[in-house]
Amino acid sequence: MKKVNIFNRKVSVFEEITDKEPYRKATISEILNYGCEDMIDKYRRTKNKEDKMALNVFTCSGIFSTRKNDGLIEHNGVICIDIDKQDNLDVVNFDEIRTLMGQIPYVAYCGHSCGGERYFVLLPIEDPEKHLQHYLSAIDDFERCGITIDKRCKNVSRTRFISYDNDAYFNYEAIVYSRIKEEDVSNSSLRELKRTRQMKAGSFNANSVYEKIEFEEIKCNVELIIKLIERDGIDITEDYNNWIRIAAALANQFGEDGREYFHRVSQFHRNYNKREANEKFNSCRKLRDVTIATFFYIAKEYNIYL
Repeated sequence: MKKVNIFNRKVSVFEEITDKEPYRKATISEILNYGCEDMIDKYRRTKNKEDKMALNVFTCSGIFSTRKNDGLIEHNGVICIDIDKQDNLDVVNFDEIRTLMGQIPYVAYCGHSCGGERYFVLLPIEDPEKHLQHYLSAIDDFERCGITIDKRCKNVSRTRFISYDNDAYFNYEAIVYSRIKEEDVSNSSLRELKRTRQMKAGSFNANSVYEKIEFEEIKCNVELIIKLIERDGIDITEDYNNWIRIAAALANQFGEDGREYFHRVSQFHRNYNKREANEKFNSCRKLRDVTIATFFYIAKEYNIYL
């Protein structure tokens, strides 16, 4: 069994969560010892979103030119999983998660997130090209250990806020994780759904085209796009303005039925809150000039299209 030290591997660092391009590279070791304890302690006390937004974020799985999956320059052979207390209410002493992680040879690191209410765990993987398959397998393996991990964090470009934990677990000889599992959403099902559409080439840029397409056909295309988003765990709402435009587009096209679509798209944002998303959907219904073409256009910016 191959053992590795992941802490000298590189990640991309962004000054703010809204930045699309990184401002520097750093090793995982540098990120975990960044020296921002005062800022993080302040956020843990206040839970003020502005304090959190002032923190740097980094891409756990490698070096990127931009915060999109296709912006990957070099995978560092690491996946990051989140363990949230709300998903593990049956764990009697949640603080003992670190102790349990120390018994799993694949775990290289386990420490508190910036909010202090969840843990993030770093694992070295055998095949970076099978990032998603390794992550899906890890979901099952941790479940067998009685731990539920966040299924939304599986995309390769997933970012997280810098943090610190004085009692973090470090393993400089972690065993490389080799197990894989195929995607839950079968490609054959997606292809079958794709065959039902009649969307013409270039229709993403012409609002007038959508007026000629049957309502059910538009709905079919929206559902396919959202299935692709859910399959890869992609956050297309990281830009606040995009989030507003998506809410308005779905509300204008589907009315109240667009609310569920909005939640399905919004859930991959690290700060997703159901109540807040509901309020945003309500307030955006008055933006009548935003069409469903905007939703497809934003998705296409993330290389999600039919």
